[in-house]
Amino acid sequence: MQTYTGRKFYPLNPRPEDVDLVDIAHALSMQCRYNGHVQRFMPVAEHCVLVSRLVSPENALWGLLHDATEAYVGDMIRPLKLYMPEYRAVEDRAMLAIAGRFNISPAMPAEVHEADSRILLDERAALLSGPPGDWGIRHEPFGIDVEGVGPDPRAGGVPASLHRTDPGHGDHRMTTTNDTVTSAAPAPLPRSGGAWARDLGDQYSKIARTSTDPRKAEANAAEASKYYDIADRIDRALPNADQPGEEHKP
Repeated sequence: MQTYTGRKFYPLNPRPEDVDLVDIAHALSMQCRYNGHVQRFMPVAEHCVLVSRLVSPENALWGLLHDATEAYVGDMIRPLKLYMPEYRAVEDRAMLAIAGRFNISPAMPAEVHEADSRILLDERAALLSGPPGDWGIRHEPFGIDVEGVGPDPRAGGVPASLHRTDPGHGDHRMTTTNDTVTSAAPAPLPRSGGAWARDLGDQYSKIARTSTDPRKAEANAAEASKYYDIADRIDRALPNADQPGEEHKP
């Protein structure tokens, strides 16, 4: 298949070197949750950013990438996927390549899996009609606000919900303390397709600042700078997209 950036990607033989953050961010920003059966558009990218903010910092990268395979092999509704082992095998191979590209374990952490299930209840309340039956989710919702807005034509189709808020409007980010999630206000999401890379940079920067090991701190700071540079490159590639402010620099 040809990707957004013009790369070749082989779904049946995926390679880490063929995985590109720009392709993932763009594709997921254009794909709608729940197979489109929502009252307003919610991009998969928004869902991924929310999950990354609902888990601990050490699992935030996995949370951000947990649906990244959908950029390359599409999505399939959960009830159908259970009966499609061949599709799941293709999806697993794609995840191996993505994990190799971003140096994460190919196995989804339990915390991310739980957050991915719990947030369904928040999304259902915000975006779907009343359920005709039990969804079988044995968790409580997070109680967060889900924005769910359509693609913004100013940014080449990237959802407005992924746009960085202006510094003057504040940035009410979600924080975690042990297993408790708090939010003083709805969590606005970063501006433009650089959202993914900027969130990765933020997470690496946070780990670097809190690390007690100087070598790990230096390595994570270097990773943060790399992803901030990627975010800047994505923003420059999007027509009419605002450039990130100084508050996002490492």
